[in-house]
Amino acid sequence: MFALRSLGKMVWGSKESPEAYKIDTGVLYEVRPDTRVPRKCLFKDAELVIRRTTVPFNYQLVAVRVFEEGEEDLADNGQALDDERAFLIGAELRFTSATIDNAAGFKWEDASGVPRVYYEFVSDAGSVTAEKRSQFALAVARCAWERQNRESYTAADPEEIDRIVTMVEDEELEQILMNAKIDDEELGAMEQPVPEKNPKKSRQPSGPQLPAPPRKMKAGDITLSVLGGLYIFDPSKTEFVMVAPEVTLAVVNPAKYEYWINVVSDECKYLSQVIDPGMNAVFNHDYRSLIWNYFDANGKAYSFSLVADDDEHYDTMHQGMTRAAYETLNQEPWKKATVSAQDYMLDAYEEDVAMPTAPEEWDGSEGSEEETEE
Repeated sequence: MFALRSLGKMVWGSKESPEAYKIDTGVLYEVRPDTRVPRKCLFKDAELVIRRTTVPFNYQLVAVRVFEEGEEDLADNGQALDDERAFLIGAELRFTSATIDNAAGFKWEDASGVPRVYYEFVSDAGSVTAEKRSQFALAVARCAWERQNRESYTAADPEEIDRIVTMVEDEELEQILMNAKIDDEELGAMEQPVPEKNPKKSRQPSGPQLPAPPRKMKAGDITLSVLGGLYIFDPSKTEFVMVAPEVTLAVVNPAKYEYWINVVSDECKYLSQVIDPGMNAVFNHDYRSLIWNYFDANGKAYSFSLVADDDEHYDTMHQGMTRAAYETLNQEPWKKATVSAQDYMLDAYEEDVAMPTAPEEWDGSEGSEEETEE
């Protein structure tokens, strides 16, 4: 028996999801540098919004299309409308203020797929002040800090937030300096360094530290098993880097309403982790990916991603893990939820999915009074 109060409480644990911050007017561009059309306008009239998700301390950056008169009527005629782009806010988004086409705006990256995609939002100088843009960038940085630390930004040192705001700008300046050309006269004036007699071999840069491997993998009935590439978020690069090109992610059921994920390859055991709300799992169908959090015995946080080998493996992972999360949190079988409720939950934790209306049984009142099946 449980109360059907909100989707998040039913699946991963969460709150309501109102829009928090908004830039009212701008143009959204998509940038794919290595394609035939490297930059295209997606929405010529758009709003940029920070939206709470149903997962605690998780927020989305959402570009929402503003329709011209009559455009929305097309949906009534059965034509699908591309009306928003949504991105989970984290340090990997690399969100920053920028000057684009001699106009002020923002840019960010979608690092969840390969190759990555870049986005630009050019704001309307006549209606969006510099102060409002700064406040918006600060709000995004606070959201990124909350997702990383799983607590309110009010507990953060202000310098930590400032570092998130300036990190991308500093990296871009460094890249510009590295790529700067020096003319021949300047080059000739420079002193040539004296080579060392016994130079030491330079160390190759190492990747992010992985958590200690599990001493033993959790055993139980295997409810799903999928193949894919394993990635870990590297804070120094603010992006996901590959750990292993081919691993198996399995969900095991050691006891009633208890589920674990085991991630292994032929060479290594990576994770054995209980499925619970703290994972903050987010799925992305376009990239066939799952992103989730892992905390080691000392409370240190890691963010992992698994990119499924194909659509079939992705669908198996998405459906199976959503079902496991539901049963873990509610201590009742998945089949007790109606078909419409199941569909809603599957859509809710997928990025860039147009959300349907919540089923009628989720009206804030108490839900089913049936006894839990044994």
